[in-house]
This record gives sequence, C-alpha cells and structure tokens, in this order.
Amino acid sequence: MFLLTDREYGIMLCKHAADPLKGSAFVERRPDQSVAAEATVNVIVGTERKVSTGDGKGPVNALDQALRAALRDTYPEVDQLRLTDYRVRVLDSSDGTGARVRVLIETSGPESSWNTIGVHDNVIEASWEALLEGLVVGLLRSQEWVKKT
Repeated sequence: MFLLTDREYGIMLCKHAADPLKGSAFVERRPDQSVAAEATVNVIVGTERKVSTGDGKGPVNALDQALRAALRDTYPEVDQLRLTDYRVRVLDSSDGTGARVRVLIETSGPESSWNTIGVHDNVIEASWEALLEGLVVGLLRSQEWVKKT
C-alpha cells in the first residue's frame, strides 16, 4: 500500500488544481528592438486561488516564472528546481506551423534529473503541460530529499 503525507497529497492535488483557470502570455518587441515576454497565470494552489505574473526571455520562460511565483509561498522548495533542457519536436509536419508538437523538458533538483512531456497543437500549451508536470515531480521528489537528511 502506498500512503501519501498531507504535504505530498497537496502536491498531487496541485498538479490537477494548477491547470490555469485563466492564463495568458504575450511577447512584445520594443522600440529599441529588444524583446520582452510576460505571462499571467490564475491557478488554484491547494484551496487558494493565486494570480501571478512572470517576465521572461520568451513566453515559456515567462510562464515558468509566473507558475513558480504562484507556488512559492506554499512550496518554497520550487526554487531548488531548474529547467535544464527544453526541446520541441513537430510530430506531423504536414500541418506546418499548425502541427501537433511534443515538448520535452528536463528538470533538475538537488539530487536528480527527470524528463516530462507535453503534447498539443499549441506549443505554449504543450510547454505548460511539461512545465507543470516537471515542477510537480520535483516537489514530490523534494519530500524524498528531506526524508534522507
């Protein structure tokens, strides 16, 4: 039998509850030709609704920052997790830029690394799926790292 602690149960709920109620990401080219991205996520963490924004080098980086900001108060160990690889593969090139894509993200924590995948017709949605899964796996693993010390 596999039993979850209250904290582990909360992290598992986060995976299902952190699907955004609302979310947006946009990229802006500024007059100086620099590019800025911003994302806003409206998620439920545990039983609390969180609205967070993040700035990044692109929309995926901005989503990552916004999601981490939403999780940080409840799960401060999110700051120990790092996205270490990000790959996108087109699954059927016959649809061109509208093709279904697979996003593979490698995330690393203090003691290990793991891969998560998102698949969707929209590269941002596929990225969100892989980002969220990667952070949830990392938060669950962080409970194991704490138990070892």
